[in-house]
Amino acid sequence: MSRISKIAVLGSGAFGTAIAHAASFNPFNKIMIYSREEDVAKSINEAKRNPKFFSEFELNGNITASSNF
Repeated sequence: MSRISKIAVLGSGAFGTAIAHAASFNPFNKIMIYSREEDVAKSINEAKRNPKFFSEFELNGNITASSNF
């Protein structure tokens, strides 16, 4: 039986986005990116893309974002 892991990534820059994306390949991980910018968090949640970093990559569905820490 696999256990769900909750992972928090502080920051939605290039490094934070890359770490979240790498962790998302395990389908049992639920990743939350905390972003200082509300528009970036909204784009990650709605379009599954970070508009500022790696915008050409679609993020996996188990990644969500929030601008409210």
